[in-house]
Amino acid sequence: MDLTAGVESVNLITRMKALESEIAKFEKREQADLWLRMARAYFTRVQLANKHVLNQVDRCLKNASELNPSNREVAELQFETGLLRRSEKSLLEALQHTEKMFGRESDLWKYQRARYLIFNRESIDVAGPESGELDWIGEVENLIKEIESIRPNWHELHALKGLIARFKNNSDLAIDNFQQAINSGPMDLRVAK
Repeated sequence: MDLTAGVESVNLITRMKALESEIAKFEKREQADLWLRMARAYFTRVQLANKHVLNQVDRCLKNASELNPSNREVAELQFETGLLRRSEKSLLEALQHTEKMFGRESDLWKYQRARYLIFNRESIDVAGPESGELDWIGEVENLIKEIESIRPNWHELHALKGLIARFKNNSDLAIDNFQQAINSGPMDLRVAK
C-alpha cells in the first residue's frame, strides 16, 4: 500500500509529514509497520529530492526500528539509504545492526557485507592488483556462493553477480545478471538503472 497514493504531488513532503501524526493512533505493532511504509514512501521520492528527504527516511526508519528492531525491511532500507548517501558510516552502522539482529550467517548480512565491499571499491577510482583487488573480489565471490546456497533466486544475489561481472569488465555477463535480478524480484529502480 502506498501511503501517498491519494496525496497530490504539490507539497508532497509537507502532506506526508501531516500523515505522520496519525501513526500514534495505532497499536504499537502497527506503528512500526506504518513508520516503515512512511520511510519507503519518502525513499521512493529520493531520486527526485534532496538530503532533506533522506533525513525524513532516516527519521521514519529510526522510529520503526525502535518499535521493532528485528524488522528485516527496516534493516534493508537502512543499508540502502546508506548506499544512496554514499556514507561509509551509515553503511557500517546498518551492517552492525543487521549482524546484531540476524547474525553473520544470514543472507542479509552476507549481502550487505558484499555490497559494502563493492561500495568501498567503487569509492577508489583507480586500483591496481597490488592494492588487494583480488582479495576483495575473492571475498565478495565467496559471500555470493554462500548467499546462493541460502537464496539462489534472490534478486539481490543476481544484482551482486552483475556488479562483480561489471568490475571484471564482462559486460555481457553483467547485463545477463542485472536482467535476471529484474526478472527475479520486485521492481527495483537501483537494478533498472
